[in-house]
Amino acid sequence: MKKALLLFFFLLNINLSFGQINSQEDPAAKMLKEFYTAYNVTWSTTKNDNVLIQDIDSLRKKYCTIELYNKLKKDFSIYGLDRDLLIKDEYTNVQYIKTLKVTKSTANNAIYIVSYIDSTLSPSYKPIKKNVVLNVMVVKEGLKYRIASVK
Repeated sequence: MKKALLLFFFLLNINLSFGQINSQEDPAAKMLKEFYTAYNVTWSTTKNDNVLIQDIDSLRKKYCTIELYNKLKKDFSIYGLDRDLLIKDEYTNVQYIKTLKVTKSTANNAIYIVSYIDSTLSPSYKPIKKNVVLNVMVVKEGLKYRIASVK
């Protein structure tokens, strides 16, 4: 009886400890949620193109590695606002933030899967829901996590 009681308390202690570890949000995942929320809001609410370009550039500079930032800047000089690798050229809307999910890849600790539901039109102009999935590589630079690539 004592052994069973000790085993019960031992397992309960392990379970409580595990729950505390899992309840703390991953700082890289938190950064990605902050970035994609701010990025979606900026894209979908800023009406002036000059302000939009400035705000998007500011977010990219804050959240991306220097290498990715420079790649995005070069890409912008060619395509302008018509191409955005950070959201795979998908349309964005404030409503999508409600469906935003960030999960860590089980195959690679540096990869996070960012997903949200996009409402779009089919080729026959019928409304459809599309799951946008981004594989985002995150690296730690100093004390901050930054986006290194998006696929």
